[in-house]
Amino acid sequence: MPYSNISQEITPAQYDALVTKLNEVKALLTFLINLTPEERQSLPKMGESKQPFVTKALQYAQSFPQIAPPFINLTELAKDRGLALTLQQFTQLVKPWLQAIEDTELAVGSEAYVAALAIYQSAGQAAKANVPGAAAIYADLKTHFEQDNTPTPPPAPPAPNP
Repeated sequence: MPYSNISQEITPAQYDALVTKLNEVKALLTFLINLTPEERQSLPKMGESKQPFVTKALQYAQSFPQIAPPFINLTELAKDRGLALTLQQFTQLVKPWLQAIEDTELAVGSEAYVAALAIYQSAGQAAKANVPGAAAIYADLKTHFEQDNTPTPPPAPPAPNP
């Protein structure tokens, strides 16, 4: 179902309240980290399909400690598994909100851009009709669509290696 135009504002007080609440959540999650794209790609992923495997492996190791390598801390494994599952649940709660925020940002941004394009086109028509000041406005707005066609000079050749 298509959305209808959004006519809404977030006041500075509302924005400040949102930031405060988000900071409260962030303060509860002090252990969160940020991975580089390379780190994200290199890590083995548990995901939903591997959760039963991790759970069974942990249960077997707890029931039969002789099969667990001595370098595996089962208490830490249980904590990691539990935290991963809890964060996954939290992510499932947050993702729809984030998607709605991003979709709303896209929609209202599109509304604003389409309106600005109409103003730009109207300024162009006004400039053609010699409406005072329209040519300068059109020229200024037009700069946002011009590309720099200046060719990039080729890189300098490497210095000779003696």
